[in-house]
Amino acid sequence: MKKFASLFFILTILSLSTCKSDDDVIIPGCEGTIGDELLVYGYFNDGTPTVTSSPQQSRGNISFDPAFAEPVNNGVDIVVPGVRIRTESNNYEITRFKIDEKKRGDDCFIFQNEFANDQSSFQTDIASVLVLDMSTSLQDNINTLKQYAKQYARFVVNSSPNSTVAVVFFSDRDAIESTLFFTSSTINQLDSRIDNFRNYQERTALFQAVKTGVDLLGSINFDGQKSIVAFTDGGDNDSNNPTELLGQINGSDVEKFAIGLRGSDFQENSLRSIVSEQSNFQVADDISSLEEIFRNVGRGVISVYEIRYRRSDQLLNSTESVDIRISIEAEKIE
Repeated sequence: MKKFASLFFILTILSLSTCKSDDDVIIPGCEGTIGDELLVYGYFNDGTPTVTSSPQQSRGNISFDPAFAEPVNNGVDIVVPGVRIRTESNNYEITRFKIDEKKRGDDCFIFQNEFANDQSSFQTDIASVLVLDMSTSLQDNINTLKQYAKQYARFVVNSSPNSTVAVVFFSDRDAIESTLFFTSSTINQLDSRIDNFRNYQERTALFQAVKTGVDLLGSINFDGQKSIVAFTDGGDNDSNNPTELLGQINGSDVEKFAIGLRGSDFQENSLRSIVSEQSNFQVADDISSLEEIFRNVGRGVISVYEIRYRRSDQLLNSTESVDIRISIEAEKIE
């Protein structure tokens, strides 16, 4: 069963594994890695817990935000936020991770089973805006599209305790409407807003609507990851100053996804131009294949992780520093 960001991860102790030193000599009793992705950080505690903000070593298709050390009750949390795994064409879900440590001067990494690895939670709260094309070209499929939108919203708000979703409905530039943000406890209200929307117009102000979503996310104080998912079956033909708007969209640090539905006036390049990474862009050939694409994009939206490793708060001066190695297994979203 696939595990999402809201689940606790299982650390497996590989007591009989081996590892290789720098000269490729296999050393019995050392811990090996799992998966294709790896991060190694340096850590010491001279009274102020300190971890290298960037990894000393990394491997695989992994992106991350700067790491930090945070004192907690009877320990120190080593935190690596914003962890994503993706290639140029695919996003991935993390299914398992493993943490080992190596003292300065030691030959290889050893699993430290006295540390509370298995009590760490890796869920990341998500604030997402769904930018939803409601132009007249979609009216034949509008009820189906609304159902997919509601499924997406429910999936995100149920992914972690504080995740939240808003919707920007749009067609022409005078028909852009934003909702409030809703959580798992209020999601029925968003369902009603989606069901009751009726303002369908002919043109498509895609960039103006996406910029509205960016501004909406910028207006909230949120401790988590922010993302936009834009859906359309056309291209932008009604935004004022579209080049300027696109520059502002691309300049935002919000994670941006896009879903297209092929049709007579679909403009792939226009929609593709707004995404953060090409792996965040998907196109459906028909309405029947759109449901799975909405589902997979939702999985991509929530597949961002905060690795939080709790270790002892023992004092270690800079000459007693340890290396902390995080290895990761992941599964392609498809």
